Amino acid sequence: MSDRPWFPCLMFLLAVVAFVSFMTVMADVPPQETAYRQEIGVSTQITGSGTLATGDDLGWRLSSELLDINAEDTPFGVVFFDEPPLNPGREVQMTSGYTENTQAVSGTFSYVKALSLDTGRQTRSAYNLEEAKQVFFDSTQAGRIVSSEDLMIDTVGTAVPRDFSILCPFRESLPNCSPPFCAIALAKSGIDMTHASVATEARSRTVGAPGDPGFWPPMPNADVPVALIYSINAGQDPEGLPATGTVTVSLDLHDQEGAIPCPSGLYKAEDIVYAERYSAEGTIRTFSQEISFESGLIRP
Repeated sequence: MSDRPWFPCLMFLLAVVAFVSFMTVMADVPPQETAYRQEIGVSTQITGSGTLATGDDLGWRLSSELLDINAEDTPFGVVFFDEPPLNPGREVQMTSGYTENTQAVSGTFSYVKALSLDTGRQTRSAYNLEEAKQVFFDSTQAGRIVSSEDLMIDTVGTAVPRDFSILCPFRESLPNCSPPFCAIALAKSGIDMTHASVATEARSRTVGAPGDPGFWPPMPNADVPVALIYSINAGQDPEGLPATGTVTVSLDLHDQEGAIPCPSGLYKAEDIVYAERYSAEGTIRTFSQEISFESGLIRP
């Protein structure tokens, strides 16, 4: 028999994919980029012992028309009216959020993180928000590390015509519009540990290209879907020692879509609610989860 020490083992290997569809359409259409593009990049590396405190908080809203007010071009000039509701003529909006907070006391630590935000249009292989983080911690004198992280996208919109929002030359085979939609996805994780080796990644895509010009309200482009991807891996450190403490992960998703052909008014054709919670406490060798949500036009 091996004289190697034995540790209780908790192993979690799971992948969650939420992919929402109705007939040939997944309704979410991202708002188009604005005339000005912002890029934010932050790279952090901290090693040491004692106390560690970090925090990030991002909130971002975008409309294909205007935020918090609507405008209509009439023969008598531009007329403004209150929002909500969204402009029934055609409007999509998104809200994107990200938060992360880490506190560590009485221990040695290594904290490495990179975060970037690009507010411009994205292709299907790229993302507006990207984050990657790796944390190691070992307590001394009853120390601990506590960390939480949230990633959220919230998209809403009225019906968007097919003919001016899709670049595909074979669009005649698609429905006459992308129906009204309302979707929110929220991924969260947390750790409370005395010995930790944790890596996370967060990505979201919520901005597309403009549709055909010359319209008011402006025409968004339905070619690239919105997306949220989040993953966490906790467990053994590079020396093979397991993590000790608690790790939790959750996903909350609610997607509502109108019917095709459009317009379908306020009547829903699909309503999906999904929630999950996972946690492990004790000696943890492997805890791995990836969450993926994508919603947009499906071509035949």
